[in-house]
Amino acid sequence: MSFLFADMGGTNVRFGYSKTKNSSIIFKEIYKVIDFPTIEDAIKLYCSNYSISPQTLSFCVAAPTNKNSIIFTNNHWTMKKDMLLDALGSKNILCINDFTAQALSQTPYFKSGSDKKIPDLTTSSTSFIKKFSDGSPDQASPIFVIGPGTGLGASTLVCIDDTFKALQAEGGHTHFSPTSEIELELLIWLQKKLGPVSTENVISGSGLENIYQFLSYQQSKPDGSKIRAERIGTLALKGDPLSLEAVNVMMGALGTATANGVLTTGSFRGAIICGGIIPKLSKLLSKSPFYKKFIYNKPSYSNLLRQVPIYISNDPFSGLKGCQQAFQNKFLKSEINRFSYD
Repeated sequence: MSFLFADMGGTNVRFGYSKTKNSSIIFKEIYKVIDFPTIEDAIKLYCSNYSISPQTLSFCVAAPTNKNSIIFTNNHWTMKKDMLLDALGSKNILCINDFTAQALSQTPYFKSGSDKKIPDLTTSSTSFIKKFSDGSPDQASPIFVIGPGTGLGASTLVCIDDTFKALQAEGGHTHFSPTSEIELELLIWLQKKLGPVSTENVISGSGLENIYQFLSYQQSKPDGSKIRAERIGTLALKGDPLSLEAVNVMMGALGTATANGVLTTGSFRGAIICGGIIPKLSKLLSKSPFYKKFIYNKPSYSNLLRQVPIYISNDPFSGLKGCQQAFQNKFLKSEINRFSYD
């Protein structure tokens, strides 16, 4: 039985293929979502390029997946699981949230206490996951996973009999929680522009652009609406003051959101930061307000939060690995060929 894996984000779609459910993922490719009218077009090009006819599809998407129809949150695609299965002539389809897959991809690092071997961020190790801050993890507790990319995703890993259940959630769409004067001013400015302000409106690629535009407006600088997130990040790494301030505001908000997630889910075993943005800006993370916000905002629980290790994951194909893990995960068997017609 052959397997096609796809990680469908707001900007990119990543594909991979394996001949069995346990064999290595091969033929890894990254396509731009904007280049394809539909997800079916992208899949057919990939399959044609490698002359493959997958029998099983295991996908993760940046959208809720509990219904047959899927409307993507941050791109123009829509799809119906049953129609896609028929169009490709495949037998099985599993479709999960993208951060469920991100979370599941981390499980090999945490099985049987192997998280003790994760290297420090400052080492030259080639590991895809590294430790940002140390602590005294509670091995009986869950692990919180969060990550800004085109949008913001979150999940929680719960260990049950040495198998992990990843909670499917939409954590990026909780309301933004300001904890400083500048964040409160940002919230008011964004409310006038957007209405209700989600955490994703601040902690993501588009969130970084929102912050930059706000700071440009506040400081009477030329209009910053034309500068994209990637450029802001590049300028911040070069020391540009306005770009660096925007990055710091976003990272401070990420610290707050991570602490909120840890406390809400009881994830005292650790927190994993993944997604496309933070690995690229990891050199700025330790000097940013991220960790101060992570422990400062809950004075009564600062000591508790200091005991929670924080990890940074930088695997560009973690979503595909999570899709492979998902098809083998006993807690997701009921999701295979689940169409739940609208």
